[in-house]
Amino acid sequence: MTVVNALAWALDAGADRHDLAAAWAAGVCVSIPLGHRWEVVRLTSRLGYAALARTVDLGTVGPVLRTTSTMTLEVVVPRGTAAAWPALPSTCATAAGTLLCPPPAATVSTPRAHGRLWVHSPAHAVAPTDPDALCEAAAAALAHMRTHEAIPSEVPR
Repeated sequence: MTVVNALAWALDAGADRHDLAAAWAAGVCVSIPLGHRWEVVRLTSRLGYAALARTVDLGTVGPVLRTTSTMTLEVVVPRGTAAAWPALPSTCATAAGTLLCPPPAATVSTPRAHGRLWVHSPAHAVAPTDPDALCEAAAAALAHMRTHEAIPSEVPR
C-alpha cells in the first residue's frame, strides 16, 4: 500500500480533490466526509488501544487516528456501524460530519509528533475496521478495566 492508495481512499470517501492534494502536500489535515463510504467510532485513548490490541486478533483493522487534544482514537468503520453501535461507556459512533485527516505519513511513530496522527495509516490499510470485532474487543477491554482498574472517562462527542 502507498500514499496513492490513501489518496484514492480519501477521494472515494468524498474528499475534495483540490483541497486534499493541497492540504496533504503542505503536511496539514483535510476534512473527509463521514457517512459516504465509512463512519467513525471514537474511543478514549486507553480503551481504544486496549480494544485495538484485541481487534487485531479478531478481525480487520483499518485506518485509525489518535487525537492528542481529546485523548481519543478514531477508528474508521463501515457504513451502518453508527446506527448499530451499542451504548458502550467511553465510546461514541458517528455517521455525520467530517473526519479531519492528516497526511498518511503523519503517524504516531513520527518523532516528537503530536496532534492528529495515524495509528494505522490509510497508506497501509484502507479497508474499514471490522465493527463486530471492535465492539467485542471494546466490551472485553471495558470488562477487564471494571475488574482491574478505573473505567476511562467519557469520550468527547
